[in-house]
Amino acid sequence: MALRQPRERWMGDAERDHAGERLWVGLGFIWSLASHLRASPVIWATLLSLADIFDSAVVRCTNGATISVQGVAALPFKSYTESTKQIDNKIFGTEGMLTYSGEDMHPDSGALILKRHDGKDQRFEGFYFENYSADGYGPESLKAFIDSCLGKPVFNGADAIVGLKAVQTIDAMYRSAKSGQPESVV
Repeated sequence: MALRQPRERWMGDAERDHAGERLWVGLGFIWSLASHLRASPVIWATLLSLADIFDSAVVRCTNGATISVQGVAALPFKSYTESTKQIDNKIFGTEGMLTYSGEDMHPDSGALILKRHDGKDQRFEGFYFENYSADGYGPESLKAFIDSCLGKPVFNGADAIVGLKAVQTIDAMYRSAKSGQPESVV
């Protein structure tokens, strides 16, 4: 697997796009890999501490792959303008691993990294999660949503089928948390 050097910019930067194209750097690449997996049983664990949220789920896929999903709301918080979210995406496979991690508000905090067993590693600096710049008209995800509502052409990074699979998997997670047992994705 080889990666192309992504254009270093925020997704959907209208000044550089032509014919309404949108670019999801890194996260879209990872999501496109994961979205082709079919979930089977899902196991969810949750802990309510009345202060923080710690959740995790294990999703077994029909092809034998395992997805580990974790959510933690325990990072130190100062304010919405100063505090960041730490985002970690990791995919492990037979040829190596792919990571795309960083702090959501700081593009220089992370990178898209491919580490291979054969040593043909690649690294692309920048963690372009969402544009938090105070200048402009808001984050690209909001602009894309508004453009879609107005009937304008937009890049659809997750169509209805991907959305349905995601909601069905989340539903199985909630059912597993309630039952304490693995639950099938319907």
